[in-house]
Amino acid sequence: SNKDDKDKGVNVQVVLRCRPFSDDEVRAKTPAAVTCNEDKQEVIVTQNIGNKQSDKTFCFDKVFGPHTKQKDLYDQVVAPIVKEALEGYNWTIFAYGQTGTGKTYTMEGEGGKTKNGEFHEDVGVIPRAVEQLFNTLEAQHADYSMKVTYIELYNEEITDLLAPDEKFKRHISLMEDGKGAGRAREAGEINKSLLTLGRVINALADHSGHVPYRDSKLTRLLRDSLGGKTKTCIITTVSLSIHSLEETQNTLDYAYRAKSIKNRPEVNHKVTKSVVVKELYNEINNLKQELHATREKNGVYIPHDRYVSEEAAKKEMAEKLELKSKELLNLQELFLYQQKLTTELSQRLEDTQRELQESKKDVSGLKDKLKQANEMTKEKEYLILNLLGSEKTLTERAVKLHSELENATSEVSSLFAKIEHKNHIEEGNKRLIQSFQTLLAQHLDVLHRIVVTSVTHQEQQLNAIEEHMKSFLTEQDKANEELQMRVKKIKDVFTGGIESLAELATEFNGQSQKAFDNINSELVDHSSALTELIRGASVKVGDILVDLHSNLTEQEQSVASFWQQQHESQLRAYQTTQSASSNTMNFFKALSKDIFTVIQTVEEARTIYDQKLSEFKKKFEEYADGEDKQLLDKMAELLANSNAKKKQLVQTEVDDIRSCIGSKTYILHKQMSNMHTLTYSTEDEFTSFVGKTKRHYDEDENTIQNGKKDLTSMLQSWITKARTGDQQWRQVEESLTRLQKRHMESVDSKI
Repeated sequence: SNKDDKDKGVNVQVVLRCRPFSDDEVRAKTPAAVTCNEDKQEVIVTQNIGNKQSDKTFCFDKVFGPHTKQKDLYDQVVAPIVKEALEGYNWTIFAYGQTGTGKTYTMEGEGGKTKNGEFHEDVGVIPRAVEQLFNTLEAQHADYSMKVTYIELYNEEITDLLAPDEKFKRHISLMEDGKGAGRAREAGEINKSLLTLGRVINALADHSGHVPYRDSKLTRLLRDSLGGKTKTCIITTVSLSIHSLEETQNTLDYAYRAKSIKNRPEVNHKVTKSVVVKELYNEINNLKQELHATREKNGVYIPHDRYVSEEAAKKEMAEKLELKSKELLNLQELFLYQQKLTTELSQRLEDTQRELQESKKDVSGLKDKLKQANEMTKEKEYLILNLLGSEKTLTERAVKLHSELENATSEVSSLFAKIEHKNHIEEGNKRLIQSFQTLLAQHLDVLHRIVVTSVTHQEQQLNAIEEHMKSFLTEQDKANEELQMRVKKIKDVFTGGIESLAELATEFNGQSQKAFDNINSELVDHSSALTELIRGASVKVGDILVDLHSNLTEQEQSVASFWQQQHESQLRAYQTTQSASSNTMNFFKALSKDIFTVIQTVEEARTIYDQKLSEFKKKFEEYADGEDKQLLDKMAELLANSNAKKKQLVQTEVDDIRSCIGSKTYILHKQMSNMHTLTYSTEDEFTSFVGKTKRHYDEDENTIQNGKKDLTSMLQSWITKARTGDQQWRQVEESLTRLQKRHMESVDSKI
């Protein structure tokens, strides 16, 4: 029974003490988050989560409320511990809690002894325990010795506070410079010690194979107190304030887990000085008797009974020795075998230890995962409760989702049909583009032939105009030469008439006396002949001038009509070219507009397809998420894999469709761009050709206008010269008439 109790061990004793509100907390009317029930030895922590109050209860070995006195705590907890320590048990008492919750007050207290030798009511555990130890030992009137060690563990450094040399003591700095590096390091070391203590408590509570005692000096000092051969009492201190709720919960969690730690205490044997002295005296007396017997007898003398017993013992020892020798040989063989086996086992042990270390790491990771899994299990249990409560709603939702899935399937089918239709449209667009290219080439060929024909026709007309102008100039030169010959003939006739008149006058003056009668008649005859001659010449000259004027008028009209015909022909050619150019430009504009419309239609179709694909993907993901929520309790992992595969499948199909649409759109854009380039280049070439044709037409028209102006000015000059010649002839005729009249008057006067 004692062995079973020893194997079972003793749990660590955990005592809770609540600190009362401070003066500042009382003035601020801080609400309490912790309630202590000393009768039931439990603590209730109250917190509000989502406007809902949640209470958590912790049970401990002893619970002391905020009004507990120092003496009450000591009498109920520490006094029995001191008694057991005097009976031979090792005991450890330490306080654990948040800063400012009363650890130092509980362990050391305040004040000292009063005038009558009694402690102040605020004195803590340590002074009271020391006093009880000395009082008990003094009352027993026993011999005793006491060893006291007083050390400080701060910032992972241990200092002996009872050392006589000052250099072994450390001065605690209470002031720091502005950088704060020292305080930060000290805080980090303190947190390291506390975190290691928490890990040790968790490892011992979880019965872990590895307990990290060596990670800090605090846990090394407490190694025998936590899971060792020492009885331990933890005084946990907490605050009632709601502002310290989080730290209070952590402290209570650690303290509650520390309750499950088991120690295996052992009683130390008490050996007094009087007992040791008595045993030594008895042994001395036995030795004196044996020495006295030896001195009185020769040889070795021993009593007969002792001799018989020793002989029997020797015989028995000889038999045992022989048996043991045989056993020794067997054991030596076994030892060699075991040594060999031990070597192998040592090697295996090393391998096993390495595997064990790896397994411990794996187990540690698995424990963390197990902890997370437990938390997830709790969450899933909560979700399962909610899901079971809403099973009917989920069933309806499943039916609805099934219908939505069917709709989505139909939409997918329609989407693929639309994609196929789009492919047909793209094929049609390609065929349309090819036919358009063929039609464009035909139109450009026809336009080229029209332009070449127009240019050839214009060149022929210009050649005809040039030939006609040459023939006109030739005829005009001939007419001028003929006119000059006629004028010369008239001049010769007139000159001959004048000369004949002069000769007749001279002859008449010489023979005036002789042939007066003949003179008058001859004069009359000559006068009438001269008059007729002048009249005939005048009529001929008038006819020539009239013919010349009519010829010039006809030539002017012919030139005007020819110029009008050429102008109308050139204008018709220009209008035809301009009409063809306008039609071609309109064709190119309509072509560009159609191309832009096709591109816009393709872009709109692509946008619509992308939108529909995104909507389908969104609906499908919503449906998959709904299935996840619906089947979370039974098919979480399978549904996740299925959902991932579905999403991956849909994403792959969507990406393929988009890439296909993108590639086809890119090809269509490239073809459209090539068509645009060809159209713009052809349009530019045709525009330059039209401009060149217009410039040639303007140059030809300017040439014709200049020729017309030159011809008109030449005709005007010829008409002016003809009119001048007519006037000069009339003046000559009038001069001859006046001369004839004067001559007649002269003759009459002479007669």
